[in-house]
Amino acid sequence: MNIGRGIIAGLIGAVLGVVVPVLVIGLYTLLYWHFNETYDMDRRADIANWKRDAVSPLVGCAIYVGLADLIPVNSTSDYERIHPGRSPERIF
Repeated sequence: MNIGRGIIAGLIGAVLGVVVPVLVIGLYTLLYWHFNETYDMDRRADIANWKRDAVSPLVGCAIYVGLADLIPVNSTSDYERIHPGRSPERIF
């Protein structure tokens, strides 16, 4: 079990859990504004709503992805505890 590697993987996952949704939603919004010729007032309202409503989903994504990356690195299966150094693929 490598705790340092797990923490680093969790932090990378948390950062990606924030960056990827922001990039996807931001790109979608910019393309939507461009192709639909949105008025400046509507764009300002969209940005204000994004700042107000996006905090909790982004924190949730960061926590979820960070923990999802942390767990597999730090866990060991029952097979590895019983048969250290042997991989299950070589048995079958």
